[in-house]
Amino acid sequence: MTSSVSRAAATRLLVRRTCVVGAAVAAVAGQLLAVPTVADARGSGTGTGANAGAQYPQSSQNSQAPQGAQSPQNSQSSQLPQLPQLPLHPKNPLELLQSLQSKNPLQSFQALQSPQPHRPQQRATTIAENQLPFTTRFEGDFHGSITRISNSLMTCDETKAPLDPEQPSCEDARKGLGSRPINNKYEMKYINIDPGSVGPLGDGIYSASSADLGLIDGSRVKYARLYWGGTRGIDDVVLPENQIDEVYLKVPGEGQYRNIANDQPSIGYITTDVESSYQASADITDLVRQAGNGTYTVANMDSVVKPHSWGGWTIVVAYENDCKPYRHIHLWDGFRVELPDSPPREFDLTGLQTPAAGPVAGKLGFVVYDGDLKWTGDTLAIKSTNGPQALFSDLNHASNDAFNSTIEELTPADQFIRTPYNRNNFGYDSNRWDISPFLRNGDTDIKVLFDTDKDGYDLGVFYAYVNLDGSTEG
Repeated sequence: MTSSVSRAAATRLLVRRTCVVGAAVAAVAGQLLAVPTVADARGSGTGTGANAGAQYPQSSQNSQAPQGAQSPQNSQSSQLPQLPQLPLHPKNPLELLQSLQSKNPLQSFQALQSPQPHRPQQRATTIAENQLPFTTRFEGDFHGSITRISNSLMTCDETKAPLDPEQPSCEDARKGLGSRPINNKYEMKYINIDPGSVGPLGDGIYSASSADLGLIDGSRVKYARLYWGGTRGIDDVVLPENQIDEVYLKVPGEGQYRNIANDQPSIGYITTDVESSYQASADITDLVRQAGNGTYTVANMDSVVKPHSWGGWTIVVAYENDCKPYRHIHLWDGFRVELPDSPPREFDLTGLQTPAAGPVAGKLGFVVYDGDLKWTGDTLAIKSTNGPQALFSDLNHASNDAFNSTIEELTPADQFIRTPYNRNNFGYDSNRWDISPFLRNGDTDIKVLFDTDKDGYDLGVFYAYVNLDGSTEG
């Protein structure tokens, strides 16, 4: 007679096989996101609103994001530019796979040539700060994953010439062209794909961008959190806290915005005699469970609008799905600043335990503010319990330009449409990296070391998973 333990194991194996077969059939049909729905839930999680959510309907990841009215103030396109050197979210996931297959793997480990700094480093004097330690926001062991959608809310002003005549036009800078297309060298402005609309408090929409969530069928949201941050001040202009502690959010299926307020005890920020930056956040688990897949629009995030301004938003979503590997999933947040004259910042990401034997796989995501494209010197080193310390790099990030104003995803199933799509997000990074090569059997934690000798940046969010069942899916 079969024991209850072996029967449960057989059931899990059947579920996984069903998911694999379903994914294979979907791939042949050209619908990589359409997998069978499995009703039973497993695993547990801790965190605000961590109970299992409702089943998701057919994925809408490939639906088009709403288009903003085209005007001189809203001329960014959601269409993806064709940049031959980087695989940048092709709408057909097979295009990305073909692009990766054509790459020389050694390319991803080539560091950019470090140019001379475009100006001497200016040492900033801290006037006020509320740097927050990184703490666990959510964690759990279950079949599922953790992903994100995000977008910038600041870009260069295409109606004005670059402040540096050696840099390309604003339109080309958005594509990442030029030697140093960074926010310091351009007049900046808000992105606004929804001009003329009105917010819940009766005020007009002056900044807005969107991104599409497309979880696979059968997903149940365990936790979701919205993070937003920007330039609180430049020189003698500093926005008051009651101007940066709220944003508007429009979820799929609703025509009106909701007011979302920071729900932390305090907002993370630092103010110097040069600039000020901040990050706020709010739990939106119930909203994402109810709204499901589709277009999320974040609006009226505030930032000082001057050269060097930046700002953006990210929604991190942890979800359960029986077609995914059994994983430890973890989300941390805080607010720390890394400057050229600061010591490196090391963080111990505990709880990321790998199997004692067999394959190991995992990913690390992050939100970083004020990292500049092609302004080198910023690095991320990773050290697992049993592995050597090494610098990270991949097809989109040189080892000495880790934080380069990008929002990229190399995993086809986790790619998402965003409006507008800009290769260069002028000081806003929201990425997810494959850290499998850094992991070893028997690891119990991962240390990450952030450093820079030129490009200062602010750290806001880390999230990660490691496979606990020996599967190789990244």
